[in-house]
Amino acid sequence: MTARVKASGQPTARPGLGARLAEATTGRQALGRLLHNRMALLGLIIIVVYVVLAAFPSILTQHDPNVQNLARTLEPPSAEYRLGTDEFGRDVLSRVLHGARLSFTIAGLAVILGGLSGFAIGLLAGYFGGAVDTVLMRLMDVLLAMPGILLAIAVIAALGAGIGNVIIAIGIYNIPQFARLTRSTVLGVKTQDFVLASRSIGSSAPEILVRHIIPNAWGAPFVFAMLRFSTAILTASGLSFLGLGVSPPTPEWGAMLAASRGYMRLAPHLVLAYGLAISTLVLGFNALGEGLRDVFDPRTAR
Repeated sequence: MTARVKASGQPTARPGLGARLAEATTGRQALGRLLHNRMALLGLIIIVVYVVLAAFPSILTQHDPNVQNLARTLEPPSAEYRLGTDEFGRDVLSRVLHGARLSFTIAGLAVILGGLSGFAIGLLAGYFGGAVDTVLMRLMDVLLAMPGILLAIAVIAALGAGIGNVIIAIGIYNIPQFARLTRSTVLGVKTQDFVLASRSIGSSAPEILVRHIIPNAWGAPFVFAMLRFSTAILTASGLSFLGLGVSPPTPEWGAMLAASRGYMRLAPHLVLAYGLAISTLVLGFNALGEGLRDVFDPRTAR
């Protein structure tokens, strides 16, 4: 890859994956590629449907998710209660939709926290190398040595249960994956001619990072973030299922799934509703992530 030089003498980079992603996102070509990718389109449709229903649950139900009606417990799906009622007579559909809102909030904030922290760590480790790289990557190895759910449980055990602590736990769990991906991308970008040319004319490290490294290194972590949304949703549900996440009566899918286990024979619609809600949204984010990777893969992008 050759560097191009402005009249001011400052070399400019030929667009890498991040730059191509930024340019293509504003053009018809990328939109067309995205809409013609069945996997990405399927995931996008699922996520949009969930977002709309989570934001406006009154479209499908007028029931309050926390109002109990003990006279109508464990009812099967009907015209009034489209997904039936739970053990306290609460509307299952309303609780599923409000649970989706909470899942989006937890997953979104956790991925942002883990993604930005991991990106910064990987950026520093990949660009500066040496002792900085060794120290930061060994810390990431320590985090990676623990299975993700166990790491999240350890953080919850130290901080306590609650929505905020769940977000922190899942965010910490995501940091090492983003850090390693970003580091590997930066290692490739910093050896390109335009970076070497910028360094040769005396550009400072912050200037090189801002002008050349970051624009060409953020694309892969962005696509990876879509895949981590599904993991964040599963982890949050798993923590609540174990009683370490969101506490009742807050409608959260994992907690509601755990509570419905004792009624699988009497009211199987409970397990099906909560289980399918988790599975479908996870499928949506996985499909969108895989589709975006295909659309913006540097070997196929034009």
